[in-house]
Amino acid sequence: MEIHVLGPVGLVLQERRIGLGSDKARLALAALALEVGRPVPLDTLVDRLWDDPPSRARENVHTYISRIRRTIRTAASAAPELPAPSIDHRTHTYTLVADPDTVDWHRYRRLAERAGVVSAEGDDVRAAELMREAERLWEEPLAGLSGLWPQRVRTSLAERRRGVVATRIAVELRLGRFTEMAGELSSLVEQYPSDETLAGQLMTAHYGSGRHAEALLLYQRVRRSLSADFGTDPGEELVRIHQHILVRAPVRELTGQTAPEPAVRAAEPRAGFRRVTGHLPRQTALIGRHEEMRRIRAAMDTASEHGSVVTLESISGMAGVGKSALAIGVADRLGDRFPDHLYLNLRAHAAGQEPLEPADALATLLRMLDVPPQSIPTDVDERAALWRKALGHRRALIILDDAAGPEQVRPLLPGAAECFTLVTSRRRLVGLPGGRALALDVLPPDDAVELFREFAGLRATDDGDDTGDIAEIVRLCGYLPLAIEIAANRLSAHPSWNLAVLGERLSRSDGRLAEIRDGYSEITRAFEVSYQTLTAEEQSTFRLLSLQVGPEFGLSAAAALLGRTVTGTERLLESLLQCHLLLEPAPHRFQFHDLLGEYAHLLCAGQDPEEQREAARQRLAGHYLRTADHCDRLLYPRRIRLEAEEFTAGTSDSTPPDPTARVRGHAPADASEALAWFVAERVNLLGVEEYLRTHGPRSQAALLSHVLAGFLDSECYWTDSVRLHGAAAEFWSGNVDGSRSDGSGRGRHEAGLCRALLDLATAYMATGLYAQAEQAATDALRLARAVHDTDAEAEALRELGILHWHMSQYERALDFHKESLALCARTGDQWRLARCRNNIAICLLYVGEHDASMTYVQDAMSGFRAADDARMLAKTMNNLGTLYLHMGDPELARRTLEQALRIAERAGNRSDRATLRINLAEILASSGDPRTALTMYRTALPIFRELADRKNEAITLTRLGHVYQDVSQTEHAVTHLHQALALSRSIGATLEEIQAERLLGRCEFALGHVDAAVRHLESARDSARRIHAPEEEGLAEAALAEIRESNTDDCESNASIGHPDP
Repeated sequence: MEIHVLGPVGLVLQERRIGLGSDKARLALAALALEVGRPVPLDTLVDRLWDDPPSRARENVHTYISRIRRTIRTAASAAPELPAPSIDHRTHTYTLVADPDTVDWHRYRRLAERAGVVSAEGDDVRAAELMREAERLWEEPLAGLSGLWPQRVRTSLAERRRGVVATRIAVELRLGRFTEMAGELSSLVEQYPSDETLAGQLMTAHYGSGRHAEALLLYQRVRRSLSADFGTDPGEELVRIHQHILVRAPVRELTGQTAPEPAVRAAEPRAGFRRVTGHLPRQTALIGRHEEMRRIRAAMDTASEHGSVVTLESISGMAGVGKSALAIGVADRLGDRFPDHLYLNLRAHAAGQEPLEPADALATLLRMLDVPPQSIPTDVDERAALWRKALGHRRALIILDDAAGPEQVRPLLPGAAECFTLVTSRRRLVGLPGGRALALDVLPPDDAVELFREFAGLRATDDGDDTGDIAEIVRLCGYLPLAIEIAANRLSAHPSWNLAVLGERLSRSDGRLAEIRDGYSEITRAFEVSYQTLTAEEQSTFRLLSLQVGPEFGLSAAAALLGRTVTGTERLLESLLQCHLLLEPAPHRFQFHDLLGEYAHLLCAGQDPEEQREAARQRLAGHYLRTADHCDRLLYPRRIRLEAEEFTAGTSDSTPPDPTARVRGHAPADASEALAWFVAERVNLLGVEEYLRTHGPRSQAALLSHVLAGFLDSECYWTDSVRLHGAAAEFWSGNVDGSRSDGSGRGRHEAGLCRALLDLATAYMATGLYAQAEQAATDALRLARAVHDTDAEAEALRELGILHWHMSQYERALDFHKESLALCARTGDQWRLARCRNNIAICLLYVGEHDASMTYVQDAMSGFRAADDARMLAKTMNNLGTLYLHMGDPELARRTLEQALRIAERAGNRSDRATLRINLAEILASSGDPRTALTMYRTALPIFRELADRKNEAITLTRLGHVYQDVSQTEHAVTHLHQALALSRSIGATLEEIQAERLLGRCEFALGHVDAAVRHLESARDSARRIHAPEEEGLAEAALAEIRESNTDDCESNASIGHPDP
């Protein structure tokens, strides 16, 4: 049973045509037959059957396929001895299973390909017969079927048939059939007046028939037509034919009749076999790329072990990253494995030139293998077959440089030959058989420095004095090899310049791109060629993405910035990724190379109106604000907060709400996803706040600051917190002052200021700025009471209680906490009550009321367990461990702290975990394991410094000094204790100051500095007495007594010890 797509589409059995019933069924059969043996997606079938698909198109396709199957089964039953096609159905695809020769178009192609091979082997007579047999199959494809897809198929197949016809005519001309061909060619030239191949063949036919003048007149007519219609002159081949006829050279030299032997035999191994070399362009020695070279060498080795050489290694990367240099470097270093080297520039991004068509590329490659031009067929499939045949058993290294895409490369692949093909492209090449992809990144810094030296002709000095300057230059070049080469060439072109001058020019604020030029090339030209290959939609995306506020961004943020759906945005990002105009450093996170980002920003500023840019930025800001608020509510549901409307309504710079506002894409669904989003987007969120604060609306910046407060505090980004909340407080304070004249909006502004001051007080306390924290919390308390905001009042009192505990003012701290507890009790909120009880417990601990502290801390733990708050439970257990230690039970304290640490590893932040570790270290030190304690303290110290947690830094320094004292490293102890004392005094942490000074007194005594020891100890004792810290007072007195006892013979010293000032 045959399937016809040439002429009317249908089934033919024993020369009897079988009807299919409808045009849609014929279209479905044609769509499957043209792809015989390959799955066709259901959506593709829908697009081919309908220009404008109906709502039930997919169901209709299933119906038509069922009819075709039924027709095939019915017809096959009449001749069961004959093989019949079938249609397989897999997930969302259909496949026609049949011998390709039963489809007339595939039979046509097979005959034409066979004719090309036979002709290359020298049998033109047989080749002509095969092509004429193919011609007898030809009819108009898909005759009688309407629609866009059938029309595209007719055009495509007709073009391919024209190539076959031209090849057949070339064969006929080689056989000397000039007169027979002249008539057919005249008709074809009239039909295709701009086809220079057909025109050249007709000139040859006229000339071979003795019609010399007609051949010359035809050339003049074609030349005028090309000039008038296309503004161009005849091509090189047509000019060659014209010149040949003018001098009346033998016609056989035009047709190739003089070839002494079939062209393909030149490619077969024999004595005197000519190696193909000398095609590689010259370049400087390859710098770096050791890992990439190792991967390519491993690919060669692996393939060789299996008896052949790997077919393909595709190297992709952005413009200027060094793809061609790597490919040619492979040829230089590994080329001895391959006797033949072939290099072809496919010109995908050659300035002022179109990319090479596969047919032209194949012709060039065939000429490299010494195939005579007259033996090269015109059809691209025939050229590809001849190319694979001509390679024969050669072991060739083939470099296809600057490919436009898989479609351009696929016909050029060598098939089963023992060849290694390297393809470079600015696009990711997918779908190439046997391909291994290698994405090329910029150079590592050290290799970039070496590359600069190579291009600039600078030798490395022994002392490396210039390495820092070069390192900065290559950093400013983004470690991009082309940019480095241009910058180095520019330095060489200016003898009066030195590295400092070049570095200064690249650092100018008006942009690096204009400086990366050398008189012959500019980095922007390389970028521009890539940019021009994009569609208008992709170009707009590329430009607008440069408005992102951070170094990388996610899919949802990109969708908001572009004002597109997430699905549409993902498709556009994929396109930019394929072109290496965008990077994906982590799954679903995107960024520009910094030079490309600067280029995109320049384009955006020049091509997109300011209103459009500002609208995009506001969409982005709105997205971040909405998503951050959503995540804040998931992570910190118990925070007291104001709604967005309360923040923005009535402010001096309020803007109308966006009616399309929503969280785009996948919004975090739970607390863990919310935290991951905050961590990934922190830098962008800070950038958005800064943009809103400097460009407006500032109310949105203040709102974003409030929304971020929980995350920034929980994750210990206190330096950021101080900056953001300080700006927010300043904004709301200005609005409060501005509303006093008429009172409008004042309550809202005071509430906003109150929240900002509370957030600011928390940040100040965490960074040890206690005076500022007290001012902010006191102002917040006043405002909360003024607007009758009980929740805010309770929070302000709690902040003041914590602050005075930090300052070792425990009685005052207790008063604040108890007042806050009373207010919280009115709400019945068990979590807030548990938090207040925990705060009271730790104050009671430090005033020596251990039993009362135990009651409060156990009540707090019960509350946090009931609220399922693991982090606060761990913090409270830390306080319980400290309480056990003060009560003289270090073993129970250790077990409690270890349990708390296990919880904090899962639910706490870095500060929580570091705090627990230093408390554990204190127990280990007192239990006889100072080595482990030292390790834990040293691990925690840089964490506190990084977090700007100055109080815990002081505590850790003090405890380090204590351990060093215990292990008799007194000098180390003194150093750490002096640092702790200075830091404690600078932040007003009195208890920590007392502890450091007490331990310092003991160290000074150990070193024999009695007077200094006494001064430190008396100062510690007096300060402890002042803040009502009886434990510290007793420890200082005990140390003084020890000194007194050891100096009983020193009357003067004894007289001065133990007598406090009045």
